[in-house]
Amino acid sequence: MTGGKRPHPKDTMRAVVWEGKPFSVVVQDVPKAKMQANNDAVVRVTTAAICGTDLHVYRGIFGSASPPWPLGHEAMGIVTEIGPGVQTIKVGDRVIVPDTPDDGHLNMDPPDFSDLALFGSGGDFGGLGGCQGKIPSRH
Repeated sequence: MTGGKRPHPKDTMRAVVWEGKPFSVVVQDVPKAKMQANNDAVVRVTTAAICGTDLHVYRGIFGSASPPWPLGHEAMGIVTEIGPGVQTIKVGDRVIVPDTPDDGHLNMDPPDFSDLALFGSGGDFGGLGGCQGKIPSRH
């Protein structure tokens, strides 16, 4: 080991995880994001935001009924993999993940954001407080 970094297995990544107790989060190894549907994309997270929802979970106000719970649902990153049903983005595109979707799809007003790559995420998709996330594409 050099430079204070430790090697990670190829199938895991580091992520911020709420342990189920107020004011208790850890950085731990979790499974890497994987494609699960034709309209999925995998994004390497370059910047993750901490929003009010994350703070509510951190404080124990609300959160997953089954911790540990990966935090994060707003991020920016670079697409590393896309499913065959994804038509609006390609590998290498920079994308914004602005919010958690309803039923796996982001619903924002105004509805036409055709020039932007918009996705959803959150605990259901592995959280975005890690190195990468699996997110559903709108198209």
